[in-house]
Amino acid sequence: MTGQALLDTALAEAADRALADALGGRVLVSAERFCASMRTLYTGPAPLPSARPAVAVGCYPGWSGAVPDTVLAAETRTRVRGPGQRHAWMQAVDAEASALLRILPAPPVIAAWYATDQLRRWAGPGGTVAAIDGRLRAAVEDKAAFDALLRAAGVPERTRIPCVRIDGRLPGLAELRRRVGAERLVVQSGADSGGRGTVFVDTEEASLAPRA
Repeated sequence: MTGQALLDTALAEAADRALADALGGRVLVSAERFCASMRTLYTGPAPLPSARPAVAVGCYPGWSGAVPDTVLAAETRTRVRGPGQRHAWMQAVDAEASALLRILPAPPVIAAWYATDQLRRWAGPGGTVAAIDGRLRAAVEDKAAFDALLRAAGVPERTRIPCVRIDGRLPGLAELRRRVGAERLVVQSGADSGGRGTVFVDTEEASLAPRA
C-alpha cells in the first residue's frame, strides 16, 4: 500500500469518526429524490460507514448495495414515473414517512437538499434537518438576483461575470450584447437549479423567445 493510500485511509477513518460523533447516536435519514443519494460516501473507494443512512425516503428506489436497509420510495408505490412525480414525491409518501420516522429508536437527522416545514415535521421533536433553509436556498438560487448578492457581499466587479437584470421581455440581441459587453450570452430566468431556466443565446430569434 502506498503512502498516499495510507493517508487517504486515515483521512476517511477520521472523517467517519467525526461524522459518528456528530450524529451522537441519532439516526441518519436521507430525504432526497434518489434513495441512493450519497452512495459514493459509503460505497466508494474511501467509504464512510457512518454516512450510510438507516432510512432513505425519496422518489426513485436506487439499486441494491447502494441503498440503506429501509427504503421508502414513492415510485414503488405509485408505479408511475414522470415530471409530476419527481416534484410531488414528498406528498406521495408524506403520511408513511412521518409515521416511519416516529418509530425510529432515536431522533432522526434528516440529510436533505434544503429544509422545509414538511421535513421539520418529519423530524419531529428532538429531530434535526441537516440542510440549508429553504428560503435561503431560494434567495441564493435566484439567478436574476445573484449579482446583487455578490455586490452586497463586497465581491469586486472584476471577479464577477458581467450581467444585467431585465424584468419582462428581453430586448434585441444587439442591445443585449451592448449592455453585457459580450458576443455570446447566457440567459438565466427565475429561482431554479440544475441548469433549468438557462439558455445560450446566439441568434436574434433566441433572444426574443419567451422564458419558462
